Amino acid sequence: MKKSIYIMLLCGVIFTFCKKTKLPEEHPNNDATPVFYTKCSINGTPVALAAGVDNYYMNSSHYRDTKGVYVYKADLCQKSCTNNNCGYSVALLINNTDEFAARNVIAQNNGLKTGEYAFFTVAEQSPLRYMAKFTPVQAASLENKYIWKFGDTMQVNTYEAHVALSANKKYSVSFFSEGKCYTSYYNVFDVGNPLQTAITANQTSSSKRGYTYKFTATPTGKAPYTYLWDFGDNTYEVSAEASPEHTYSKEGYYTVVLKLIDANNDTCVANYMCAAFSKETVSTVGVNICNPNYTAEFSPLPNPKIFPAVTIILTAPDGTVYSSKDVLQPTNSKFEITDIANYKENEKGEPTKKIKVKFNCLVKDSNNQSSAVSGEAVLAISY
Repeated sequence: MKKSIYIMLLCGVIFTFCKKTKLPEEHPNNDATPVFYTKCSINGTPVALAAGVDNYYMNSSHYRDTKGVYVYKADLCQKSCTNNNCGYSVALLINNTDEFAARNVIAQNNGLKTGEYAFFTVAEQSPLRYMAKFTPVQAASLENKYIWKFGDTMQVNTYEAHVALSANKKYSVSFFSEGKCYTSYYNVFDVGNPLQTAITANQTSSSKRGYTYKFTATPTGKAPYTYLWDFGDNTYEVSAEASPEHTYSKEGYYTVVLKLIDANNDTCVANYMCAAFSKETVSTVGVNICNPNYTAEFSPLPNPKIFPAVTIILTAPDGTVYSSKDVLQPTNSKFEITDIANYKENEKGEPTKKIKVKFNCLVKDSNNQSSAVSGEAVLAISY
């Protein structure tokens, strides 16, 4: 199982983080050197914080965020202060995630390592994988055998398929339903493409003249859309309407193909198998009329490349917030975990690690004004 780490270093007024689990603010052996501290400079101005000095305390906790990712958090901040008299504080957040399995608490012995970590950038936010859910339109039958094929290597034998697919890759998805009827059907999905569409069809009339259906697409891209429908009956009749109608002269299965283009010039192609039969035939034959169509939903999975990335957020005593997030860093920027050591249990009886980090980067405020931040810190992580 993959494990990844996401680190956020906060150097600022973050009083709301300073609660719950508390590690001792001790100086070992009555030494004047504190166990936990941060020393940094902001545009050359030194800032020094230490547990046990000026009412500072080391706090450690962990929790699960809204995406199911476990977050390990350390806070070096004042035990009590107000917005008017708080000094700087520093917090370290480490996210440890398993991309595929159900989330369980992950021991930091496995997930936390020394070494350098890249700074967070916009490009790293794009998901690398999507969880795809494919659902047949026709209700499940105990008599049927369902086979899904994704490319040449992956197969799922369940009524509804749930699979993790790579972004920016095309998958030819085949659906085979075996029971009282046999049919196969495929679509090509460009995973990660913002433009996707599903097709539905409703019979509007049935007579000796033919069987008329109204087709509707449900695109997910950016409007306006350009539609090109091919109804699959060799009549060479096409349509550029969003919801066209088409009449089939005789009963049978017809593959309807829609090419769709949105305002961003993204393109997708969707297939729909239209079972054009009279209502009398449907009522007589019943389940022998196959409907091999299905819907597809794609949900982005957390990008594991995000989690090794570092964000440093600095909040000055005057309330100004600076962040390294999405800032183009100079070549000398660096974030490194230089040492990891076992430490005593916190007040909840949880084991902790003592972590030393070094950092040097550029941060910017909401007005795009930049500041240079560099230094080191020793903090505690519970797990």
